[in-house]
Amino acid sequence: MKHGIEDALRDAGHGARRWCKRPLFAFAAIATIAVPIGAATALFSMVDGVLLKPLPFPAPERLVLINRTYPDWVSDPILSRSWDRISLAWPEFFFVRSKTRTLEALAVRTSALALLAAPDARELRVDMVSASYFTMFGVRPVAGRVFDPDDDLSDRKVVLLGEALWRSRFGGDPAIVGRSLPLADGARTVIGVVPATFRLGLGRPDAWEPLGATPSGRRVDNDRNLDAYGRLREGITLADASAEMDGLLRANFRFQTKTGASVTSLAQRQVAPVRTPRQSHSAARTFRLAGPAA
Repeated sequence: MKHGIEDALRDAGHGARRWCKRPLFAFAAIATIAVPIGAATALFSMVDGVLLKPLPFPAPERLVLINRTYPDWVSDPILSRSWDRISLAWPEFFFVRSKTRTLEALAVRTSALALLAAPDARELRVDMVSASYFTMFGVRPVAGRVFDPDDDLSDRKVVLLGEALWRSRFGGDPAIVGRSLPLADGARTVIGVVPATFRLGLGRPDAWEPLGATPSGRRVDNDRNLDAYGRLREGITLADASAEMDGLLRANFRFQTKTGASVTSLAQRQVAPVRTPRQSHSAARTFRLAGPAA
């Protein structure tokens, strides 16, 4: 045993002396080994976080995405790539929310950019969401409260901060509620802080505003910019929800004879970016309820 340790130390010392004489070769050798290890570690982290672990929300198997569909687009080689990814419009959200029997909750989100006012001027990613957004995903704020239903209909000039912005801009001040976030288009009153552990998709917003902050020009029925999320009621299947959404969205609003709806598992959609395009498209088709064009 003793001789084995001595031999190992002697070999290590000999190797170190040779590498010191050829530093460029040593650097190249280390980099050649380190880069694949780093890439493999990053890939495993992505696979572990996206494919292996369940979504970090209550009853994640009941969370879904709702999209409009255009069945006529399936035959188009370009448009067919996005036929099941058309977002909802502002009036569609309120209509579906008032009529649905298959969803116990419905929430929407759209993204925008805002400019933090001087002297700390920088661009922020701000998501505008419905009041049901955080409660549906079971998010508890670090401080303050999340949006309430009245925020869906009126622009109260309030904002929720992401934990990272709260710490970097306000030093993690525990008395943050009621303070002002100065934006280039006007100040917002901070009502709460969203924990850094909340993440949906690949991006992470700096702040959130209520849906009522959406510019009036984007509240029309032909401007579909709202990503729609739902939580299925107990015992409801994807097929049940798809049939209902297809009927509600086909019978109302513009282009009635050309539209339908699809409901897909949020977990499935989360892993779609790491699949091949053919796999993702085939999986999406599984959940499509096309129906004949009227």
